[in-house]
Amino acid sequence: MVQVVSLFVMMVAMGPGPGTPAAAPDNRVIDINRASFEELLAFKGIGRLYAEKIVRARPFASRSELVDRQVLPPAVYSALKHRFHASPVENGEESRALDAVPAGMLDLNQATAAELAAVPGIGRQYADRVVAGRPYRNEAELVARRVVPLTVFRRIEGYVAVQR
Repeated sequence: MVQVVSLFVMMVAMGPGPGTPAAAPDNRVIDINRASFEELLAFKGIGRLYAEKIVRARPFASRSELVDRQVLPPAVYSALKHRFHASPVENGEESRALDAVPAGMLDLNQATAAELAAVPGIGRQYADRVVAGRPYRNEAELVARRVVPLTVFRRIEGYVAVQR
């Protein structure tokens, strides 16, 4: 057993053997103002929470605003800052049209409390809380801001959306 462990330690210390390609470092740079949510999510070092925060906080004049505006903690920013780029945006805002809410779904920022209460799983109490918590940038804010519990959100997520 001791021989196996010491052999393993030696192999790890020596690194890959001859002819074995070393893992290429991921040196991709991502534009924090223009990357899609999916691109941010796929970027190594940014998870769902940080991707959502980046999208919500746009636009950025510089990459350092990620820390200044508390979008990323300093440790995460320090590890990834060389891979971030903040492209200039016109008039301080992105010039893209908002996507419409899919047909058959209610917009959380526009629906009345009565319309929301009619959605299976919401009810009058949660509908009033949804209306009081407006505006929303995405549906996940319902849970993140504790407007509705996760169990309720899972029941209603196919019925509600936010215009983006």
